[in-house]
Amino acid sequence: MGSGAGTPLSSSSERFDLWSQALAAAARSLGVVELTLGNWIKLHRAGRLKGASGKQQVTVEQMEISRLRAELARVTMERDILGKATAYFAKGQK
Repeated sequence: MGSGAGTPLSSSSERFDLWSQALAAAARSLGVVELTLGNWIKLHRAGRLKGASGKQQVTVEQMEISRLRAELARVTMERDILGKATAYFAKGQK
């Protein structure tokens, strides 16, 4: 990314690219949308991120259900795209 080995990132666009990639990876591992994670980070930096003080703690099972729902949505979207692509390319072979 930098201009040479071991040099600091030289431009703000390179730093932004690195930040975007890290944010995307973190969001994927947490099973949340990048925008949601970005909003949480902004609120935390501004000191306005509120915890679930009056709410019941989220259980491990609830977290797993949330992750599985996000994965199901992603896989469903991939399946739909592949179905449309298959139909598109099948038309061209007739």
